[in-house]
Amino acid sequence: MKHKRNLSKISCMLFLFLFIAIGFSLYCGSNEEAVKEGNIHIVEITVTDEGEFEYKPCIVKMEKGDTIEWKFLNEEYYFAVHIGWNTPLDMMQKQGISGEPIRGQVREDAPNDRYKYFVAAFNQRKKILLTDDPEFIVKPPKK
Repeated sequence: MKHKRNLSKISCMLFLFLFIAIGFSLYCGSNEEAVKEGNIHIVEITVTDEGEFEYKPCIVKMEKGDTIEWKFLNEEYYFAVHIGWNTPLDMMQKQGISGEPIRGQVREDAPNDRYKYFVAAFNQRKKILLTDDPEFIVKPPKK
């Protein structure tokens, strides 16, 4: 029984470390920011019973000024989205719970490219931490 308890503590410490590490990033936006001009692209994320991530749509193609909004549909998970240092968005990382969307807007000076980002999901009851690295595309402006 002691082994299971130690594994549980390790999982919780790993989860806390993940959010603390992300929280110390240099640029943190607020989930309450107003949406500016441009289109809003909504990505619905679910975690299956097998622990796999599902994204609808599976990839988003955006232009400068567009907003991406991640909605997490599993109530039993805490989520985090981390873009990284080369983010084309006005945010680098955010965390949330189901029902609270995470939002970021493509900067006007963002280079056109494919961008991988990191998604983490933690289930306190099951003591599991899941990760994935989907991507989105910032495409050139229409001519």
